[in-house]
Amino acid sequence: MSDTVHGELWLAKRLVQHSALPDPVGIFAGVSDPVTRKERVRQAIRRKALGSVIAARGRNGKPVTYAEAFERLYGEPIEISTSSARDAAVHPSATPGVHP
Repeated sequence: MSDTVHGELWLAKRLVQHSALPDPVGIFAGVSDPVTRKERVRQAIRRKALGSVIAARGRNGKPVTYAEAFERLYGEPIEISTSSARDAAVHPSATPGVHP
């Protein structure tokens, strides 16, 4: 199992504890690719407005919010600004990791 999948499972378990998901396996339901799982996690966090809620403590003992955990796991902020989403739609090759 990859580090990302381990991270997704950990984050899903935390989301269950905050009642944002019915069960941690839900993000993996059906045919799920990394993009689908990322969006399921994003929506669970947004639906319960958990972005600023502490999800855990980092290795340094400092609190880590769900938004920070999401960004560490997926390498992008949970909230995508309108301008960056528009730019990605207009210039998909300018978005890291996205190739037409």
